[in-house]
Amino acid sequence: MFVFALPQWAVADEPLDLAEAFALAEDPQELARTWDQGFVAIPAPAFGPDGEALIGMLGQADTQQRLAALAPDTSLPVVLYLHACAGLGVTATQLPLIAEQAGFAVVSPDSFGRSLRPKNCDSTTHSSGMFPPALLYRRAEMIEAVRRLRQLDWVDPDRIVLAGFSEGGTAVALWGGEVEVAGYVVLSWTCTAPPDWSWLIGLRTPRDRPVLAMVSRDDPWYAWPGWRGDCSSADHGDLRSLVLEHPGHEVLYYPEAQSALLEFLRGWSD
Repeated sequence: MFVFALPQWAVADEPLDLAEAFALAEDPQELARTWDQGFVAIPAPAFGPDGEALIGMLGQADTQQRLAALAPDTSLPVVLYLHACAGLGVTATQLPLIAEQAGFAVVSPDSFGRSLRPKNCDSTTHSSGMFPPALLYRRAEMIEAVRRLRQLDWVDPDRIVLAGFSEGGTAVALWGGEVEVAGYVVLSWTCTAPPDWSWLIGLRTPRDRPVLAMVSRDDPWYAWPGWRGDCSSADHGDLRSLVLEHPGHEVLYYPEAQSALLEFLRGWSD
């Protein structure tokens, strides 16, 4: 079982140069920061019969030493996880616990590893859009992370599943078609938006790749007219859209969501 403490981030209260912020979206050094400060979780069985699970920051030397100790023939399925607008939270702690049951590792880049990365949301008012470059940042981080995963010897490149929660789920729905992965998970996003935000509407993933989407019916982040809905409205060939009868935003808190995700991931288990 994985146990880890979540880091705390401070966001500077200083005026932003949005031109500079947009220019940094695909900056290689900024993207390297998001990777190095992200986390990796490897199930214990990957290290042998008496092995211990690994969870650590990707850029830390001890993490890299543990990864180097994996057997040369290791080929693990991986969930690439894009966190929410405020960073790692409850979903980031739940996901490795579920994924390990299907034999999956989890890798999550940290968008807040960037040198310029204010939050795009206010959890006290359930509002977002405070940092306009945010979704472009997430797109670049997603593409970079898939590229890096495909270069790792212990990753099975045919069994990478892209998952995102809230802001991260929006990024998966919008940009998922730009990366070559086996499947997609969209957590706590409705694939729905008002007409003025029509570019957010829908699911832009390959029709021949499976998608699992889950959202709570009374999610407080989507209480306003125009944002309510679920991804079943998207025109997609292989989609399971699950609407939970709960009021919360953290869908993986609920057993039925955990079971649905585990069933989805087991489609790629050995």
